[in-house]
Amino acid sequence: MNRRDEAALRESEATYRTIFETAREGICQVDEQFNITLANQRMADMLGYTVEEIHGRYLFDFITDCQTHDVCQSGAEHRQSFLEKFDCCLRRKNGSEIWAIVSGKPIMSEDHQFSHGVVMITDITERKQAEEALRQSEERFRQMFYRHNAIMLLIEPESGRIIDANLAAEKFYGYKTNELFNMSVTDINPMPPEMIAVERKLALTEKKNYFIFPHKLADGEIRTVEVHSSPMVVNNKQLLFSIIHDITERKQAEAALQKSEWKYRTVADFTYDWEFWLESDGKYVYVSPACERITGYTSAEFQASPDLMTEIVHPDDKKKWVKHLTISKTIALANQIEFRIIARDGTQRWIGHVCQPVYNSDGNYLGQRGSNRDITEQKQAEMNLRESEEKFRTLTHLAPVGVYLTDSDGRCQYMNERWLDMSGMTLEESLGDGWINGVHPDDRRLIFAKWQQMVESHGAWGLEYRFQTPGGKITWVLGLATGLCNSLNEKIGYIGVNTDITERKHIEETLRHSEEQYRTLVETMSEGVVVSNKEMTIAYVNDQFCRISGYEKEELIGKTVAYYFDEGNQIIIREQFLKRMHGESGVYEVELTRKDGSKLFAAISAKPVFDSENSFQGSLAVISDITLRKETDTMFLTEHQAMKTQVETTMTQIDNLNMEIQGYNHALKVLLKNAKEDQKTVEENIVSNVREMVVPFLEKMKHTRLSETQKSLLDVIENNLNNVISPFISRLKAQMRDFTPMEIQVANLVREGKTNIEIGDILAISEYTAMFHRKNIRKKLGLQHQSINLRTYLLSMSMP
Repeated sequence: MNRRDEAALRESEATYRTIFETAREGICQVDEQFNITLANQRMADMLGYTVEEIHGRYLFDFITDCQTHDVCQSGAEHRQSFLEKFDCCLRRKNGSEIWAIVSGKPIMSEDHQFSHGVVMITDITERKQAEEALRQSEERFRQMFYRHNAIMLLIEPESGRIIDANLAAEKFYGYKTNELFNMSVTDINPMPPEMIAVERKLALTEKKNYFIFPHKLADGEIRTVEVHSSPMVVNNKQLLFSIIHDITERKQAEAALQKSEWKYRTVADFTYDWEFWLESDGKYVYVSPACERITGYTSAEFQASPDLMTEIVHPDDKKKWVKHLTISKTIALANQIEFRIIARDGTQRWIGHVCQPVYNSDGNYLGQRGSNRDITEQKQAEMNLRESEEKFRTLTHLAPVGVYLTDSDGRCQYMNERWLDMSGMTLEESLGDGWINGVHPDDRRLIFAKWQQMVESHGAWGLEYRFQTPGGKITWVLGLATGLCNSLNEKIGYIGVNTDITERKHIEETLRHSEEQYRTLVETMSEGVVVSNKEMTIAYVNDQFCRISGYEKEELIGKTVAYYFDEGNQIIIREQFLKRMHGESGVYEVELTRKDGSKLFAAISAKPVFDSENSFQGSLAVISDITLRKETDTMFLTEHQAMKTQVETTMTQIDNLNMEIQGYNHALKVLLKNAKEDQKTVEENIVSNVREMVVPFLEKMKHTRLSETQKSLLDVIENNLNNVISPFISRLKAQMRDFTPMEIQVANLVREGKTNIEIGDILAISEYTAMFHRKNIRKKLGLQHQSINLRTYLLSMSMP
């Protein structure tokens, strides 16, 4: 085997070793008795051992499934088949278990005898957990369907026959369940059957899943209902799952809901969280701008498509989301849910969702008000928490929110430093029920009662309240808590977070005073403000406009806007007002006639005003006196002409200066030529001095007693001196500017005929490192895929 083959073999071995060590699956080699002779780091990490601890162990010591063990033992007698692919449990060093897929392949010798086996192990614990979660989810859905307060029907899409109905449907329609099973939707919907069939088809193809129908009860009463219908597969049969809500009384309350929309919108537009308001029919009345930051979709897109939220919910969380939508309309308290969405850019984000139904004074359902918060980072923290307690404590130590843990009775066992900072308490003071002393005195009774209520109901909570330290510092927090369960789904405690919302509370307080502040701002503006109605009549002016125009407010209000302009400017005013009526904002200039008859130039910035029904109500204009600016513009034109003349004179002077600079450039070229000749003389002197003063001494040293290493180093010194006075190094640097200093040294030694081992000894590097630099040199010289000897090529570079 020549050196090239040896190098290729080493390179191949290094490649396979890298694959072996960096593989995502556990890989091991076993002998004919299934004892592990080699294992990669991934397998050791999966089992919780070091690589050294695994070596020599019997493979099936880690497998807890006895039946699989017997099968594998039997398979051991037939080395040709070796290990069949199978699922099993593996016991880790700490006693925990993971699910894995185990498969193997026998390696035979040249005489077709079993040599050893290669076993690959893939961790499928998450998949097994997901399958168990899916089974539990289906059972919860079945219980939810029959016992849920919302009216639910399962309908055969082709015929419209009712396949199943829950107890709420029996109560609402007045029919027994077995009676509903023998009925069709046409028996409860008085609309024409053909029209109902068309709507069922739309629901089946998911082109439409929200409907408003009249439904007839058993006593003949007609009720208006909203129906959410979507296709689902039950026992390999496609059905329509319909959720029905009685909205007969809701319509009267919608007007009251719209009246409060403007105030709500003003506050919600400035919140960091994604706020929303749903009407009783499920359509969005309002979506705050924060939705685009979180999802990538704009407020307008959500309002245009009420189902967009459901569409972007992660497929694994859609059932939970639909269930929440149903429950949230029937419970008068705030409801919380956490789920995942797929944002527009394809990223997955966790959402903390809080919503609460809104009722009028008569108890009629008006819709829902809710908030969505991006809790992706929080969910990541929770997943890290489940991995190990140490990671949890490290994370909570650095977390920007207060975090606490309790036992199943709600008694606190742990608080992180942020929680302690906000409460002003020590960990010892806050344990048990002592945490309540960190809450503001005015909030303690409510908080403690709510907390006990959550513990007794094994539920969750979300509440805003205040912390007060012994020093009197008050911190507003949003407290969220939920239960923790063990592998048997038994409640073992609660975990909660307190988010500092003091700044948000300050913003809300500021917003409550903003209306008065804005009024004060308008009255003290340096510009005039004019508000006109849709008839172009002035409805409001501020004091500054009175000073600009010379009129009193009583003389302005009630007059047409164009009244205070001459005929030419009146045309401009009317044209601009037409643009306001079409929803256009604009900035323009006019000449205004003051009360004393004098004229002034004004710049007007105007925008239209529309009500909640998008009906034009008038215009808002800000008016600035620009008379002084107009006079300044005239002066500027005069000065501009004078400046132009000055510039022409200056350009002539610059041309003269350029001629002088050209003379200096000629002299500089002469100096550079002389410098190059001097450099050549210096280089010749260096070569002469090395040959006369250094080389003779090297020759004497060769004839003295030297070790092999000293001789090699002496050869290197001699070669390097020869390179200094030869064209090799200069040509190498000129051609290979991207060579590293180490690569230049290795190239020089290769040119001298040194092997990788000799290069390693001389430069104090390993043989493999020398081989690595050789490979890089070939690559940079363009010899990577050519059968050209590297030394021969380097020697050719030394030739003149």
